[in-house]
Amino acid sequence: MIEQGKVIKIKEMTAEIEIPSNSNCAKCGACLASSSSTRVISVKNNGSVRPGDTVEIFIDYNRIGAAFSLYIIPLLSFFLFFITSMTLWKIKDEGILVLIGFSGFFLSYLIIRVLTAKRSIKNYIIKKVR
Repeated sequence: MIEQGKVIKIKEMTAEIEIPSNSNCAKCGACLASSSSTRVISVKNNGSVRPGDTVEIFIDYNRIGAAFSLYIIPLLSFFLFFITSMTLWKIKDEGILVLIGFSGFFLSYLIIRVLTAKRSIKNYIIKKVR
């Protein structure tokens, strides 16, 4: 997907680009979007841009992978923690089992956030617009 945005910061070999939200943001998952009106995405810097420049960037994303990592893995972690607690540790109290299940859910979500933030950046600058 090609988007247009403004360079806000340069860090070594990456540039942080601020992109206004649009209808594609809900579908994409490339930046683990929140509800704000703009998104900040790190892209590979080709060395020709400075803060304040407007650029076109290519955003590489995988809808299925994003949906799987944001929804399915935490849900599976919930059930894994819940069932493991019930069978291996012989916990009978449903309230405690649910708390353990939610701890697995949130732990997996935090791990996914950290791994997603540190993954290799596949987004890159196509051209400087102005």
